[in-house]
This record gives sequence, structure tokens and C-alpha cells, in this order.
Amino acid sequence: MVEGEVRFYYCGPTVWDYGHIGNFRSVIATDILRRYLKFKGYRVTHAMNITDVDDRIIAKSQEAGLSLDEYTAKYVDAFWEDFEALGCERPEVVSHATRHIPEMVTLIEKLEQRGHAYRSDGSIYYRIKSFPEYGKLSHSDFSGRKPAFSPNFPSRSITLPKGPLLSLSSPGRGACTAARSGRILRALCSHDSPGGEGRDANL
Repeated sequence: MVEGEVRFYYCGPTVWDYGHIGNFRSVIATDILRRYLKFKGYRVTHAMNITDVDDRIIAKSQEAGLSLDEYTAKYVDAFWEDFEALGCERPEVVSHATRHIPEMVTLIEKLEQRGHAYRSDGSIYYRIKSFPEYGKLSHSDFSGRKPAFSPNFPSRSITLPKGPLLSLSSPGRGACTAARSGRILRALCSHDSPGGEGRDANL
């Protein structure tokens, strides 16, 4: 904590399509908050992510024969056009998910090493019980709830069209692959990690 300074994070859009009223409701609410904090004399550092890879983006970019960056570019541009048309102030920090894969892997490694994450069905999940105050801000009570995942819980999957393999436009950020099959298979935006091949997921 720094006296006179407020830093906060806002979960931005998943750019698989154009933004909708729900996206911009939260944009406006966040803009009102940052303006009020500035009015009260605080120095504000507002960070926002742009999720530019998930199941829908992977599938749709393959259908279009485009890389992830090429597919999402027009939706990112459209988001900012709408953002500015509403008169909202841009965040001080904007991060694209695909640009921070190594940091995500490192963070997940630390969570798992400290007992805050567990593996199930080839994926890694956050262990809610490891953080006693989880849900405090939303007044959620998790006591007595049964785990939602088990080793037999089915993987999230989508039907992929036949076509060429996907790839990010720039090397070094991980190779994005999708099965060349009409069968229902998981799409993988693969990144080497101690947990095996992984991909960004917006579940």
C-alpha cells in the first residue's frame, strides 16, 4: 500500500467478437470509479487485460484462416472505438494475454508449489480452500460445498473444422495448434511448461 495511491485491476474484454452492452456497462462503472478516485486526490494506476485467446478465438481464427493476432485485431480496434465514443479514460496499463504466457506459467508454478493449486484431468485449478478469505468481497460462503472437479470430470471441448494449423503472428510466444479433424477435440494453444503442454483458457 502506498499513501495517496490506488492501483486496481479490471478484467477487460475477450475479443472473439464485437463488444456488447454488458462489456461496456462494466467499462463505464470502472470509469466512474477511477474518475471519483482522481477527484478525491488519489494517484490512480488502472490495469486492464485483453483476452485475445480462448476456445472461441482459436476455432474462429482457424475458420477464417488467420493467426490469432490477425483475427482479433479488428475486434480490439472496435473495442477502443466504442470505449472512446463513450468518453471513457483509457487505463494506464493494458495487457494482451498472448504477450504474457511465460509470466502466467511462472505464477501457476508458484501457486502449485505453495499448495494453492491442484491438478485434475490434465489441467491445473486454483485451490479455494487454501485461501480462507476467498469470496470475502463478494460475500460468498463456500463452506460445505463439494469440489466441482474430479479426475473423471470431462475436459472442455469444442468441435473444430478441418483446416491448417493455427499460429501466433510472432514466434517465441508459443505455437497455437488445433486438431485437423471434425471430431470433438480440445483446442490447444500450446506452451511448454512443467505441467506439460498448456494453453490460455477463459473458462
